[in-house]
Amino acid sequence: MGPLQFALLSALLMSGCASISAPSPATEPAVAPPAPPSYEVTIRVMQEAADGAPLPAAEVIAVRADQVPTEPARVPAGRMADFGGAVRFLYSEPTDIVVQVLPPSFEGKAWTREGARIHVGDEVTSDGGLIVSEREVFIPLYRTSLRFEGNATLMQGLPDLGPDGSFQARLATAPLAFPDGARRAPYLSRLDAAVVHVRWDEAAGEFAELAAGLAWGATLWAEGEPTQFSPVPGPREATFEGKLPADGRPVDETPLEAAAVTRMPIVGDAGLSFDVTLKFLGQAPPEFPPPPCFGTLLLC
Repeated sequence: MGPLQFALLSALLMSGCASISAPSPATEPAVAPPAPPSYEVTIRVMQEAADGAPLPAAEVIAVRADQVPTEPARVPAGRMADFGGAVRFLYSEPTDIVVQVLPPSFEGKAWTREGARIHVGDEVTSDGGLIVSEREVFIPLYRTSLRFEGNATLMQGLPDLGPDGSFQARLATAPLAFPDGARRAPYLSRLDAAVVHVRWDEAAGEFAELAAGLAWGATLWAEGEPTQFSPVPGPREATFEGKLPADGRPVDETPLEAAAVTRMPIVGDAGLSFDVTLKFLGQAPPEFPPPPCFGTLLLC
């Protein structure tokens, strides 16, 4: 090899053109750390039934069962349900929660306050007979009042005498048919108070001393004060207004009725018209106080 050839070979070696690189060692792919466990539940707020229409903008408050506040001022702010009535909660471990659902603020006092205790774990379960579908819990809200109308006739006659010689009650009743979409059983379980008006007209020579009330299957349940005798013919009205007794509520399908009741003789048939407003109280968990007035229009 001449000097010129040696110089050219040396230049090539110095430039790296003829160098042979050692293969790079294979790198292991990065392994992401396992995701922490999570447990979710979706609360769906519906109107009057689990398969009713959604109630958007309802306020859903969820707290851990061991952290339920005892003072209204300590109730945390809730989350607003979306257009499907849904609010989603996520927990890092199995958790028991207490949920309180308030109606949309713009609805005022039109809907009840409801709630439940819910276990959020590998499965979602709830008390209170609520519908649970996989990880969704359906909580219906109910109207705080429903209005009914009806008619009946109380015929002329004398009341029966009881074993003690006193006059027994005579009743004329009109069944209260719940409107479409209003499920009878959950409403009756929330029935708290009522306003019952019964109206009739008295012609000259007619007389009926009546009280307004409610009955179950023609059995008197609650009644107000009776009207007083008036010598002047014309329209008459009796009213019952107040809380309803806890006792005497049947567990079967016995109809609830508006009632006119008397324990006095009636002169002339009395054609009656009823105007009834039933009032309902929600079934929120008793240990969970409602928020203060400034948190919702419900109590303002």
